[in-house]
Amino acid sequence: MLAKAHAHYFGVYSTVDAGHFHGVNTFVFEANGNAEDGHVHTYTGVTSFANGHFHAFSGTTGPAIPVGATSHIHKIKGCVRHTFANDKEGMFGGIVYSNQPKLVHRHCYEGYTGYPLGER
Repeated sequence: MLAKAHAHYFGVYSTVDAGHFHGVNTFVFEANGNAEDGHVHTYTGVTSFANGHFHAFSGTTGPAIPVGATSHIHKIKGCVRHTFANDKEGMFGGIVYSNQPKLVHRHCYEGYTGYPLGER
């Protein structure tokens, strides 16, 4: 089967920690691959805003999982990397890394991408 360049959408909710959760939504970066070659994609993003902050996340999907005769999906599993708080003065483009104890917590996420998008 011909390997085509494509991306996938991914969207889930994180685990609850410190009394809240975040939406984790992104498009994985484009890669060449098909349902049978075990290719992976990288991804990066920022969670939804909740409880006065948001988090950065990134990673690599699992290998292609065949679905039906010709399509595939990927498993995504990980945990957020950093906590960002409001930067009211705008000095850091609206966000600033925070090591404040009340913001140090961890959310994880897990799910599957949708089908390939934009195959070319």
